[in-house]
Amino acid sequence: FLIAVSTYANSLDSVMVGPGVIRYHHIIDSGPWNINIVKIEIGNPWLKFQSVKAGNKLMAFEKTSSMATRNNYEEHKVVAAINGDFYNTSTGEQIGSQVANGQLLKATNDWLNVAFDVDKNPIMGMQNFSGVIINDDSIKSVSGVNKVRNTNELILYNSFYGTSTSTNQYGTEVRIIPIDNWLVNDTIRCLVDTVVTGIGNMIIGNNKAVLSGHGISSAFLVNNFFKNDTIKIVLNLTPALLKLEQLIGGNTWLVQNGIVNSDNGDRHPRTSVGFNADTTEFFMFVVDGRQPGLSVGMSYKELGDYMKTWGVHNGLNLDGGGSSTMVVRSSIVNSPSDIGGERSVANSLLLISTAPTGPLEYIRINPNEVYTLGGSNVNFSASGFDQYYNPVNIASGSLVWSCDPAIG
Repeated sequence: FLIAVSTYANSLDSVMVGPGVIRYHHIIDSGPWNINIVKIEIGNPWLKFQSVKAGNKLMAFEKTSSMATRNNYEEHKVVAAINGDFYNTSTGEQIGSQVANGQLLKATNDWLNVAFDVDKNPIMGMQNFSGVIINDDSIKSVSGVNKVRNTNELILYNSFYGTSTSTNQYGTEVRIIPIDNWLVNDTIRCLVDTVVTGIGNMIIGNNKAVLSGHGISSAFLVNNFFKNDTIKIVLNLTPALLKLEQLIGGNTWLVQNGIVNSDNGDRHPRTSVGFNADTTEFFMFVVDGRQPGLSVGMSYKELGDYMKTWGVHNGLNLDGGGSSTMVVRSSIVNSPSDIGGERSVANSLLLISTAPTGPLEYIRINPNEVYTLGGSNVNFSASGFDQYYNPVNIASGSLVWSCDPAIG
């Protein structure tokens, strides 16, 4: 259940943390490097991925551990979480695109990302945004999502932008309610709830959206959209998979189709993700850095080479430095490099287990191995887990400790 493996004369420990999920801790003396890895069986039916925005707002900061905690509940347990995209350090807005549970928060055409469709199929690359709204035979292009509305533009706003659109009175706004689940690269039917002209700053509402038009786009909405109409909306990020449900941005390829990025660069703490050639396994990596004696960090090429040893065929670099954080089952398992500890970031990528909590199945003893001087004291702890590795309590008084009298 807890395995210690010797590799490169260093230590690699592994432990099951969820159904089809193994967390590894790798210490490499030659760096030195302190590395945490989560290996995920994508096809496990209990698992899914979730992209989370800090504070559920486009412009907000939040710690990765906090995002994990507030999304952790029964049959939605956060097995692992890592920090996500680079971001504006003044506002907390991420640089790249993001899709959270099918809702498009932001679309950036010149930034890499990793995404998952509704069946958890992963894809990496750079996509371009396009969108249309359709009412019968009337079709209009969507200019953007959750951004300032400019001349003649048609912008879609959702609750990640704020409680309202913050627009001026020179336009028309239409609040819509989805009939289907929000998804990118799919046709979503929506019901027209409210149409207002010449006021602006419309209240959006949770899980709803507002179409806001200026100039010719305003005229289009006035002439074609009426209360209780059923319309269609298509938001595309292409080329990509159909029915995209989760997406988060990153800044550079570390491994692309099996080829390691040749850019060596400086050594820093790094966070990265990757998947193997047949997309059956997905990996989360956090390499600590800026901590002499513990871990010096890695360059892009060093991390790409390391990811290749795990079978990564496509790998993406996420935000690093003081942002690099890995949370496993509610505990930060790496060593964030900021003096103040974990940093507040823009977004995160979570691994979720939907398995229900069951009875006690496994007991894990910590520490696994001890070397100590005779006559000294050593404290052990025991943790309980069900068959899906959800933490469960061990009944008080039910655990009996013993050891050979020759040693204690």
